[in-house]
Amino acid sequence: MLKFDRILVPVDFSPDSMQALHYAVALAKKLKGPQLVVALHVVDEGLPTFLESRSVGSLSASEHEKELEKLTREQLTKWINDIVPGEETIEPAVIIGKPASSMICRYAGKRGFDVIVIGNQGRGALRRLVLGSTVQQVQRVAPCPVLAVKDPANWMGEAGGAC
Repeated sequence: MLKFDRILVPVDFSPDSMQALHYAVALAKKLKGPQLVVALHVVDEGLPTFLESRSVGSLSASEHEKELEKLTREQLTKWINDIVPGEETIEPAVIIGKPASSMICRYAGKRGFDVIVIGNQGRGALRRLVLGSTVQQVQRVAPCPVLAVKDPANWMGEAGGAC
């Protein structure tokens, strides 16, 4: 029997990842089982971060990574609470690495998620053109089913017709 007790929602703070989080919470409530929804943010280890604006020059690489993870988790927790206030089924998670698609799939496999609910588009249109979307890469290699959620405003398409 198909079950979705453990739902992973990769988020990048974009409107589409916000929609995916709403969808995952609604799915968990509809299924009425012991659901766990994890909102996962992958920090690209090669990108400059908001941490660099703080005085972190004296931190070692591992201390910098721990501080980055802590501050990102705080930001993610606030973002979750702003989107779905009081929702207790959502657990924030932060990992550091790249590429995001590989990190998401590895995390899902190691922790035994039943489904990944992901926004159809995220940030970075130019990068998506060059490398292909994270969603497409996750769909290809995920260890479980992947549900790509579109923004409801785009469900009918530009022409207003069905799929």
